[in-house]
Amino acid sequence: MPDSEVARMTGRSVSSVVGKRESLHRPKADAILQYWTPEQDALLGTVSDAELGRRVGRTPEAVGARRLKLKVDYLASKRLCWTKARLALLGTMPDGELARRLGCPLRRVRYKRNMLKIPATTAKSVK
Repeated sequence: MPDSEVARMTGRSVSSVVGKRESLHRPKADAILQYWTPEQDALLGTVSDAELGRRVGRTPEAVGARRLKLKVDYLASKRLCWTKARLALLGTMPDGELARRLGCPLRRVRYKRNMLKIPATTAKSVK
């Protein structure tokens, strides 16, 4: 959103908002609403949110919000193939243990379980 809108919402001066945005290396938002193009949507999950944000002139948070809205996994091009059998394991054991068994990062298991609204378990499984 425009700096003036952020300033109004946060009760800060426009110049302090501009200074903070620039210190964070964030692009300036246009006053006109920026719609996502199909080409930009197709890039979601192919690179990090920060990298895509730099490419398309958006914040990493805006990219992440769009990715979550469209239910695109983080770095989808490198994601684990979630078969029915693997999905059935979510929530049956601690995320760390399942990640080790599947040979993937913990964050990928946790993300998928949260996306599917499956509660976490802390119960130890029997080996």
